[in-house]
Amino acid sequence: KDPGFIIARSVKVSGKDYSLAGSEGIRVAIVLADPIITPSKETLHETQSKLLVVSGLGFTNVADVKITLRPTPAGSYKIIGVLEDAIRVQLLPDRDWLPSFMTLKDEDDSKKILLQV
Repeated sequence: KDPGFIIARSVKVSGKDYSLAGSEGIRVAIVLADPIITPSKETLHETQSKLLVVSGLGFTNVADVKITLRPTPAGSYKIIGVLEDAIRVQLLPDRDWLPSFMTLKDEDDSKKILLQV
């Protein structure tokens, strides 16, 4: 529900209650807030923009954070850094943010495709 700690204050064994750490209890888990992504108007170029920063709040660490970019193929990027308020995503060498069938090469600069996280 709300972010914070889950505290166990007592346990019951064979019908008898036992306090944990006096009346203070012990921390058994941390509940994290749901992450929030801030919309951006940033323009990426199909192959020239090598770094994307996803801004927001509630991000944890590289091991726990997974993102999906659409329409970018999953094997085209990797997460290189995570802060509480930003995820840094790198375009891999010889890859594009767009799949080949959606390429904007040879198109007018005013034509754009929305990238979704």
